[in-house]
Amino acid sequence: MAGEKPQVEIVKGVNGLDKVVLREVRGSSAEVYLYGGHVTSWKNDHEEELLFLSNKAMFKPPKAIRGGIPICFPQFGSHGTLEQHGFARNRFWSIDTDPPPFPANISHNAFVDLILKPSEEDAKIWPHSYEFRLRVALGPGGDLMLTSRIRNTNNDGKAFSFTFAYHTYFLVSDISEVRVEGLETLDYLDNLQEKERFTEQGDAITFESEVDKIYLSTPSKIAIIDHEKKRTFVLRKDGLPDAVVWNPWDKKAKAMSDFGDDEYKHMLCVEAAVVEKPITLKPGEEWKGRLELSAVPSSYCSGQLDPQKFPLRLVDPSLSRMEQYIVVRVLLEALVDCDLIICLFASGVIIIKLKFNNLSTPVVSTMKIKEMVQHHEEDLGSDGHDVNIWANGMHKWKP
Repeated sequence: MAGEKPQVEIVKGVNGLDKVVLREVRGSSAEVYLYGGHVTSWKNDHEEELLFLSNKAMFKPPKAIRGGIPICFPQFGSHGTLEQHGFARNRFWSIDTDPPPFPANISHNAFVDLILKPSEEDAKIWPHSYEFRLRVALGPGGDLMLTSRIRNTNNDGKAFSFTFAYHTYFLVSDISEVRVEGLETLDYLDNLQEKERFTEQGDAITFESEVDKIYLSTPSKIAIIDHEKKRTFVLRKDGLPDAVVWNPWDKKAKAMSDFGDDEYKHMLCVEAAVVEKPITLKPGEEWKGRLELSAVPSSYCSGQLDPQKFPLRLVDPSLSRMEQYIVVRVLLEALVDCDLIICLFASGVIIIKLKFNNLSTPVVSTMKIKEMVQHHEEDLGSDGHDVNIWANGMHKWKP
């Protein structure tokens, strides 16, 4: 591996469409079609595919590609007067030869910069001038990162508004064995009930039928746990307050020409989005929305997640039931205590990574964690009031 460098190359894909292939030195990869600025593949260092792409996906413009990560702009869904999900996903993008600088502390091993500008046809249906810049990157650990920058370049002084989504299709083993954590107790708009507003009940989201919900004011991190695959997808987002959860189930799957009848069993869309409150830009203003996806190993032990049944001592009785639940989830990974703590500062949030080693009686304390955060405040440049705990890179816990 020594001396190897990340690779970026442009090759011909399905039906001769140009695609960019990104390869990270440890073996992870991603593929991005210039048609739609569309990520169609993301593989880990074991060459396992992580994104769902329908076997019936049509790579035939102007049809959008079914699966991967379509870009919804300037309209999400039917929230406006344009075609479903806007037009960015079925336009040809260009390589951006003069992208704006990114912060020096952002490390991208392999990346491509794309740009979309309005055509004369687009101007007839959405009469605004803009520059949409998209960076797709692989991090050193194989994380997939998408950063969108949209700027109003109108010369007539007019502002414009838009909605947006990264319409991410995750590949899962069995939809009935998947749960989504991080959206508990939040309000959502149910597209299956004329966008009526409800509040999510229960500890996590599971799937037994069609779902099409827009969760509002969501946290910056969401976990998608695939029990059968023993894999957890971690979705981190910035500038994208909403999250869409969608699975068409059997009837709608059969009604889609570019979707297999049973493929709904192996996909789940969890989409970082801006839907409820559209973004408005005045001339010269720019909006940025960032998505980062990680895939990490996880385990699940049914029946042992109740802290009262779990035969271990949790030392802080002030923890809520949900906090205890997450601590138990963490401890199930290995019956050990944390003896190595690394604090990182990213996007205004303190991330504490816990590495577990051998111990007979695990001990986890909010006071202990807060003391560690205080100890690192000066180095992190944070007041420590917004803390996220990540154990083995997977589970979130806010004390």
